[in-house]
Amino acid sequence: MATRSTITLSTKDSYKSIYCHFDGYPSRNGTILAKHYNTQDKVEKLIALGSLSSLGERIAPSANEKHTWKIPTQGVTVAYHRDRGDELVINKYQTLQDLSHDLEDYNYLFENDNWYLLRFPTDAPVILTKLDE
Repeated sequence: MATRSTITLSTKDSYKSIYCHFDGYPSRNGTILAKHYNTQDKVEKLIALGSLSSLGERIAPSANEKHTWKIPTQGVTVAYHRDRGDELVINKYQTLQDLSHDLEDYNYLFENDNWYLLRFPTDAPVILTKLDE
């Protein structure tokens, strides 16, 4: 069973977001994001992959590793576009409230060099909870 999540990057004028199908809970994807994708550059490279099957500690395999959709390299992110040939999907939103229409089980936001877990309670402002490494 999948625990879906979104991974979102705050940019100067919008939010770019991708879907991740597996292991979205904070003790898995939240920890990986906080430990291994902790700079703007790393998060931009992750978002550029588009939607993910699973998040790994690394974006890509090393040159001597074979990585495929069916036989992924241990610890490497599995992306639908790169690894399976699906359409590249990166969603763009003008506000966090726009993002609230496409929520999954867990929703992560990288903003001002920090990761946050997003919650959108009914009739209340967006709640950001900072993730610790």
